[in-house]
Amino acid sequence: MLEKRQRLINLQYLRQDIARNLKNLLAENSLSIAELVQITSWQPMHLQAIIDSRTTLNIGELNYLASIFDRKIKIEFVS
Repeated sequence: MLEKRQRLINLQYLRQDIARNLKNLLAENSLSIAELVQITSWQPMHLQAIIDSRTTLNIGELNYLASIFDRKIKIEFVS
């Protein structure tokens, strides 16, 4: 089992990866955060926290975002 410090580091990397992917999807689809707020009905502060890597999404939220961009999520357990 990983130590607490390493788990926190991995969580931060996960948040950064999600933020990077979301920024890329917004750019590819020429969407602004304000437009994504309209589509999702989520609070602007929540979306900004995602983009700033300050929050962790649950699987349902990830799936919803993926479906907006006609994508799927892929989860892998790696060592």
